[in-house]
Parts: sequence; C-alpha cells; structure tokens
Amino acid sequence: MHKIKGFFLLILVMAIGQSQGQMPTGLGLQFHYNYAIQGMGAGLRYEIPLSSTMAVVPQAKYQPAGFNSIHEVYAGLAVHYSPLQSNSAKFYLLGAVDLNQWFNYFPSLNSRASRFNVLPKPGAGLEIGFGSMALFSEVKYNILWKESYTDFGLKFRGDVSRKKRKNPQLQCPKIL
Repeated sequence: MHKIKGFFLLILVMAIGQSQGQMPTGLGLQFHYNYAIQGMGAGLRYEIPLSSTMAVVPQAKYQPAGFNSIHEVYAGLAVHYSPLQSNSAKFYLLGAVDLNQWFNYFPSLNSRASRFNVLPKPGAGLEIGFGSMALFSEVKYNILWKESYTDFGLKFRGDVSRKKRKNPQLQCPKIL
C-alpha cells in the first residue's frame, strides 16, 4: 500500500514540475453518483496539464453515511487524453485509479470488495468552458466492482489569458 501511495506522489510531483509555464491548471468541485448503489458524494480535483492534449488529475471524493447506504472515501489519479478540443469545449478519454476506503464495510455478494480497495476506472468526459470556468461531466466504469459512475461539476481554470509583463526584464525586489 505504501508503494502505491509513493507512486501517486511521484506522478503528482513530476506533473507539477512539467506544468510550470504551460497551459493553465484547474481546481474543481465535483459531485459523484454511483448508479449501482444509488450513492452520492462530493469531491475536489486539480487538473495539471502535461501537454495540449494530456493532463493529470488528482482527485478526492467523499460519500457520506447520512444519505448513502455505503460510507466511503476515494483518493485517486486520472490521466486525461483530449483528441477533440476547441477553444470552448473538449472531449477526453480517461484512465483512473482510485484508492478506496469503505468505512461501514460488510461482506457482500461482491467477493472482490474489502475495507480498502484499489479500483481501476476507464471512462470519458466532456468539458465546456466559459472564460475562467468550465462545466464538466465524466462517465467511469469500475472494472473491479462492475459499477458505473458519473462525476460532474465546475472547474476554475488558471490565468486563461496568459497576460505577460510589459517589461519582462523587470525583477521583483528582494525582501531578505
């Protein structure tokens, strides 16, 4: 389990280093719906572009016990590939891996499910942008549990205009 966490951390650090000076990153609020158990939750995501067509998206989701039969939390990493995109919209394919903790675990008909799980999820998404904001929707399929999910939400993008300084030679004063 520690090796998996270390792998995700390494990918995240490499992606942040690659994204400096490239396209804008995006912070998003998402809502989650699991069709099989009719469970709902909410989460956060952070999109880190690697190129004009590839992005790494770490994300976390929480499905509370109050109005769900399954109380669980997800932390994962997705890779987005955008073969079709314009200035205001993009379609992307994704591959995701989530670490899952099922808090109110009980043995079920699914013998592959346990208290802690690693869940591979292929899927696809659509994003429609409006200046510094974008609406997105994704459909994912959990290969291990044979369940479908929909994630949808709002993403706040970084400086889309990419304004440059009037004098790039100007340096900020040193404080210390």
